[in-house]
Parts: sequence; structure tokens; C-alpha cells
Amino acid sequence: MDVTGKDRFDTWWLKLAAFVGLTIVLTGLVLGVDRWRNGRL
Repeated sequence: MDVTGKDRFDTWWLKLAAFVGLTIVLTGLVLGVDRWRNGRL
């Protein structure tokens, strides 16, 4: 953790990576629930 505040952690590529990761997780949850409802799990 940077106490001085000089390091930037809100760059566009980090935000993009977080968005892609969140999208993958949510897609996996939707597909898992769909398989569970259809009885294929």
C-alpha cells in the first residue's frame, strides 16, 4: 500500500483487466446456474 499517494493504480489497462475478469466470472455463474436448472450438473 502506498501511503504517499504517488503510485497510480487506476490505469486503463488495469480497469480493462478487472472488467474482463468480472465478465468471465459472471458468465461462469450464469452458465453454472443454467446447467444446474437443467439437471446436467
